[in-house]
Amino acid sequence: MLARKLTSKVGRTDFVRVRRVGAGEVEPVATSGASNLSSTVVADGFVLVDADSEGAAAGEPVRVHLFDP
Repeated sequence: MLARKLTSKVGRTDFVRVRRVGAGEVEPVATSGASNLSSTVVADGFVLVDADSEGAAAGEPVRVHLFDP
C-alpha cells in the first residue's frame, strides 16, 4: 500500500524508488531526476508505473520490486 501519492507523467514508463515506512506500506523517495543515485541508497525497491498511468493514490496497493528481498 502507498503511504502517500505517487505521481508520474502519462506517456513515460517510470521506475519510482520507494522505501518501507510501516507494516505493508511504502512511500516514494523524493528525487530530482532519474539519474539521482543518492535516492537509491535510502530506497528499498521500486514501483513500475506504466506509460498510460498518472501514478497511484495514497492507500492504493502497488507491486514493489525489492532490491534485496
